[in-house]
Amino acid sequence: HGSAIGDLNGDLYPDTYFCNGGPSSYPNSNGTNSLFMSQKTANHVLRVTATGTLSNRFGIGANVSVFLPGGRAIHRTFTAGKGFLNTDEPALYIGLGADSSVDYLQIVWPNGNYQRVLAPSVDTSLSFTETGIKVTGTPALGGLMDISGFGPGDDQVTLYYSTNPDFLISPANGGVLELQAPLISLGSFNLDAAGFYTGTFTLPSDPLLSGTTIYMQAFFENLVSGAKGLSTRVDIAIP
Repeated sequence: HGSAIGDLNGDLYPDTYFCNGGPSSYPNSNGTNSLFMSQKTANHVLRVTATGTLSNRFGIGANVSVFLPGGRAIHRTFTAGKGFLNTDEPALYIGLGADSSVDYLQIVWPNGNYQRVLAPSVDTSLSFTETGIKVTGTPALGGLMDISGFGPGDDQVTLYYSTNPDFLISPANGGVLELQAPLISLGSFNLDAAGFYTGTFTLPSDPLLSGTTIYMQAFFENLVSGAKGLSTRVDIAIP
């Protein structure tokens, strides 16, 4: 009548439980429930979970891509709902086959924000908390812009901008740097314990930037755990 999949013994290999019992009013529909435990192999795996902040709590609809050496990529999506009176564990199990390393893993949230983790260890579990910034307002030289930040609670966030975009895998910054050096600071703030911040920042007043686009990215760092990450790049056209 139904089945549910999840890792019951913590070995990163998903197990399956089958419910074969029917309603008591139909005795002939009753059957024996069954639990099937997966057997480990020499292949490698990643387990991924997601916690939404702006998106839904379990990240339903978020797309995960694993990029492997040699150009191969694996794509999975967080879903909900399974069948009759059951649902699976809210986690993705991504089989890597014989690949023993990963270039980087990317998660794209339902609202379009994305995050990347570089060279994660295989045969482990990764947990993502939705992280990023949202900028609103009317750009002007030296003008104030509204900003909201979201991510792991108590993270320190530093804003940088550049006049040129880039795509550079940057282990030192915990993600893909989408700015080209030199990077210029626009200030910093801290997320609260719940992982949110609302405030303002000032755009640069350099008259040479008039009529150009600046490219801004937020650097997230947890000073306790040492975890680092980068937001999606935000492009701001200055009149």
